[in-house]
Amino acid sequence: MDEKARICVLPYERDTHVTGSLLRGHIWEAGNQVQLFGDILPRYPKAALIDIGAHMGMYTVSAAKLGRRVFGFEPNMDTWRVLKASVGVNKLADKVTIFPYALMDKRHQCVLMTIPDDANMGHSVTTPANGTSCNLSTKDATEQTKIVNIALLDDLIPHLEKSEVKQVVIKMDVEAAEPLVIAGGTNLFTKFHIPSIMMEVEQMRLKYADKNSKEKRKLSHMLSYLSSLGYVASPIGEMNNRLHLDDFFDWPNIDVVWHLKKQ
Repeated sequence: MDEKARICVLPYERDTHVTGSLLRGHIWEAGNQVQLFGDILPRYPKAALIDIGAHMGMYTVSAAKLGRRVFGFEPNMDTWRVLKASVGVNKLADKVTIFPYALMDKRHQCVLMTIPDDANMGHSVTTPANGTSCNLSTKDATEQTKIVNIALLDDLIPHLEKSEVKQVVIKMDVEAAEPLVIAGGTNLFTKFHIPSIMMEVEQMRLKYADKNSKEKRKLSHMLSYLSSLGYVASPIGEMNNRLHLDDFFDWPNIDVVWHLKKQ
């Protein structure tokens, strides 16, 4: 992380997991940050960053401090406010656009719930709620912390075009909703060059391991779709170690990078 980046944090008692780590002086997900800021982004100097599950802004702020255009998504309103404060205290409003939305494969609303007694504000699950989402807008932040709007990754396209973005790198940490996010972004993958996607896999492995075949098809569709576009997956820090899709549930218990074979 950029040493000059300042990250606002949540109350410690509500988020001992990430806030506690930062207050102890640690670099959050150090291996991931080395991969993103030391390898991936330098390869693509004109790429914007889409930070899905932006949390308090560790990746968003650091990328923007490097001069990158950043589009962040954080549906938890308490965390969104901290993210907004992190952007503001670093004077990066001209580089960063943040949306108070979750991303899935359909526009609707859901209830966002933090896991009880987890003390990890980033570890949340969603359940359906009645209603439909608003158009994608940074002005839709409200005081309601439980009902959240769901948008599509494709809804970001007009914002990217307005900013004249041609190439993006994606960082995604959405507690096993990654297959739904990808399913809602097929037009974006067609319109823009996306050379790398950094993705958490641990929660997907836990969620889909014991699910029925209908649920597992969501995961299978994501894997086959990314493969059809020419992506291969490698563990963080091991870009030459190609992971095989058929062995997904045996992948190392770390995050992965999907990168295009031919760029």
